[in-house]
Amino acid sequence: VSAECMASVVSMLFFIYAAEVFPTPVRALGTALVSVLSRGGAILSPMIIGILMEEEFNPMVFMGLFSIPAVFTSFYLKETKGQELPDEIEEEKQLEMRLMDHTH
Repeated sequence: VSAECMASVVSMLFFIYAAEVFPTPVRALGTALVSVLSRGGAILSPMIIGILMEEEFNPMVFMGLFSIPAVFTSFYLKETKGQELPDEIEEEKQLEMRLMDHTH
């Protein structure tokens, strides 16, 4: 039960983050992309677990190995707390240019 709860929480967080990070003109497309990828994972995971169980490989180890890179790549996500979010794609490009200038 706790795994199902965590899966629901993570899925909801993806939708919240996608709605924040994409500029207004592409927000619906970005949120739809997140939805498609999460549904694809939900469709494929029972098949992957079935194949792993036939091969006598622990599916939890396999899923855990996939979660490790996900944790490390999440450190590179853009922080949005306390920042003004862009409404247009041009504003996003200008913001990225300013951030690149500060990092170099």
